[in-house]
Amino acid sequence: MKNIEFSTSLDFKLKGNFIELNTALDIPEKSKAYLMESDWAYPTVFDYFPLKDLLWLFSAMMLERKLVFFSKNLYLLTASLYAIQLRFSKYSNSNLAQQFHLF
Repeated sequence: MKNIEFSTSLDFKLKGNFIELNTALDIPEKSKAYLMESDWAYPTVFDYFPLKDLLWLFSAMMLERKLVFFSKNLYLLTASLYAIQLRFSKYSNSNLAQQFHLF
């Protein structure tokens, strides 16, 4: 088993029935390792929510409105919360981040 280190690239092959794909996953430095969650959170959220709903959610958060998320689909719920956390991580010292208990 290969040791994975921060600030490196992990190269791997995906082999299917009809295609073989060589790809790499960039691993950020340790302080920004949480950003790797966007590799699965963003595609899930952007695939599920229509653009109109995403813009509404974004504007509600920027206006510091209180939001509650309910879902029977825990995968979607988790991805949505991670996407919000990642999107607003640069505001970690602001009232917005504290209001949503993101950090």
